[in-house]
Amino acid sequence: MPKRVFILALVGTALLTALFFSVLRREDATLGTPLIDTSILPDVRWSDVRHTQGTVLRGDLSEQTLTPANSPYLLEGTVRIPRATVVRVAPHTLIAAADGARIVVEGTLDADRATFTNTHLHPQRRLWHGLVVERGGILMLRKSGITDASAGATCAAGGSLRITDTSISTTAAGIVTLPGCATATIERVSIADGRVGLYLLGGTPAITALTLTRVFDGMRVFHEARPAMTGVTARALQHALVVYAAEPNLVVRNLTLPPNTDAATLMFDGADTPKHRWNDHEYSTGRVLIEKTRS
Repeated sequence: MPKRVFILALVGTALLTALFFSVLRREDATLGTPLIDTSILPDVRWSDVRHTQGTVLRGDLSEQTLTPANSPYLLEGTVRIPRATVVRVAPHTLIAAADGARIVVEGTLDADRATFTNTHLHPQRRLWHGLVVERGGILMLRKSGITDASAGATCAAGGSLRITDTSISTTAAGIVTLPGCATATIERVSIADGRVGLYLLGGTPAITALTLTRVFDGMRVFHEARPAMTGVTARALQHALVVYAAEPNLVVRNLTLPPNTDAATLMFDGADTPKHRWNDHEYSTGRVLIEKTRS
């Protein structure tokens, strides 16, 4: 009799364990895992950011290299990289931000195959404020990922950024360039599941091989921005590919659209509003000119 009770207890324990992990897997499947191009990101599971411990980063950083051994790094408030300071992020390092946290780059931030995200179980409810490059600052991202930010990366006046082979998802704006942005190079970047892919207010960003997936507006280009665009692929846009309120005409080369899509219906430019206002002044609005459309 005791042996039978023991066997039944073992069977019951095994069934409860299986049920627990089944529920856990189901929970993981409903947490809104960011849709990112996993082929260019380090092997980090979304559940890894559900942590209570890590290396806290706050205030001004000294010159250092952030490593996987000490990650996850937890951002609190405004974390600043001062002038003449270089902070490197080694491959497979995870950086998770609290509500409203951001990294302000006045020196240099150089990240390779890193992941920048937030600390929350349900990230769609809260956003951090991303990477902000200010005057004299340099941001270099390679094969990295940014998720769940109000703006993934922002180039302010006097700042410079170079983002290559990187995925940005679940943001209000993927990449922002403000008036006076010194240089912005955006190559082979994928932006998905956001409100606006590129929000360009200034600078002369060079954009090559950009992929936009499930964003409301692919690009908003205003006022002082003079982008050069070659190779844009749009998938499942909800509203417009380009909202353009600037001058002169904007040329987009090598545009790829979903089959049976009319490019003209995705452009809002001088054909719709020949004039626009900015800072109480009225300006002429240029046209968006498409060269070599494919589907």
